Amino acid sequence: MSPRTAALLALLVVVLTAIGCTTPPSSLWVDPGTIRFTPEHTRATIEIHNPGQVGRPIRDIRLTGPDWDALRIIEDDLPRSMTGGDVAILTLEVSPGKFSTKAQPGRAGAWRAGHATLAFESAGDHHEIAIEFAPESQPRGSVGLAVLIAVALTIAAGGIGLVRAGRPTGSRSSAGRFGLALAFTGLSASAALLPLGPAWCSGRLGAAVGPVELDQCRAGLGGHALIGWAGQPSFAWLLVALAATTIGRVLHLQALPAAHAGKPTRLVVRLLGFGLLIAAVVASLGASELVDLVLAQRQTIDLGTLSLPRLGVFVQPLAFVLALLLVADANPSEPDRQLGPALLARVDDLVWSALIVVLFLGSGARPGLTGAGFPSLLHGPELVLAALAFTAKLALVLLVVRGLRARPRPRPTAARQSRTVAILALINLLLTSSWLVLVRFFD
Repeated sequence: MSPRTAALLALLVVVLTAIGCTTPPSSLWVDPGTIRFTPEHTRATIEIHNPGQVGRPIRDIRLTGPDWDALRIIEDDLPRSMTGGDVAILTLEVSPGKFSTKAQPGRAGAWRAGHATLAFESAGDHHEIAIEFAPESQPRGSVGLAVLIAVALTIAAGGIGLVRAGRPTGSRSSAGRFGLALAFTGLSASAALLPLGPAWCSGRLGAAVGPVELDQCRAGLGGHALIGWAGQPSFAWLLVALAATTIGRVLHLQALPAAHAGKPTRLVVRLLGFGLLIAAVVASLGASELVDLVLAQRQTIDLGTLSLPRLGVFVQPLAFVLALLLVADANPSEPDRQLGPALLARVDDLVWSALIVVLFLGSGARPGLTGAGFPSLLHGPELVLAALAFTAKLALVLLVVRGLRARPRPRPTAARQSRTVAILALINLLLTSSWLVLVRFFD
């Protein structure tokens, strides 16, 4: 990234932040803005915030609308008055049977849509929150799914086409062509599984969207997660995609006429090393899925009076350094001039660097701008800034990787590198596990 491009990116971030900043309302604010249910999601939590400094009363809470009788309030012990900065929590439950249509001969029963309203009064202000019952949740896919898959197919088709058209890539066997296609497929799948940013809430680009509504959208209620083709991608699927990438690259390198000695082994070392590093990051952040890991990094660590973002780079600094070294050592400092290997190496660097951004830098999270309560940004600018933040972090990681690769230093043999990485990664995992055991024991 050139200095001019970086300056323009920084200016765009400042402008979008200024345009998208929100002002807390003087009255109460409810999260989510629309309460949504499905036959599978029958309970919802509603947060009523008082973002101001003046106390606000709450009275006359009621359910209205055509389907109000299908709903009930689980917790009705709300305070009569809320102090400044206070939060009240209300839980609603729906009876899906109210929206079930009778089965007809030859047809199974179905669901109909439903509507109601949650209303209450506060110091002369009338609040109404729409309640919707949908027959089913939206697919847990991604807005970027079509783009990711289109780019992946284009790259894969272009790489295979280059191999067939005179073999300018150096792949002289069917194993090499298969390895090239498998590597591109694994890289595409890995990129499509990585969380890119917060959830997309349909029709809410110009509104203030809180954490509860974002969770609702991630579950497919009025939106979807900004992830690849799986709404809750697991680490197992990611490791499978990375393994396919590694196997494909090894097959492709072995088919090259001038393959670099020991390089396939470095690719395998990178895969095994990242497996151990991911285990340490997951254990330290308490995340079970990729999305959970990103959300965990949006929290903070309190060190006395100092509050730091709970990013993986602070929680697992040794793992972060090892990840950078593994990516830097996987590809040669001067990739093959032939188009196929050079393109594959660049895409490989891009995807593994994006994985570092997700594991250690919180994906598209912006420390200081992502918080609980009333959001600091409108939903539209928040999504754009998340994409820009992800791009900036990715560019920074790529810059560091290329700097490490270009720096003259003795390159150990593949066997020695394998032992070093394995020992350091196992030590890091052991230290992480020991620390977690001590924390749980004394807690």
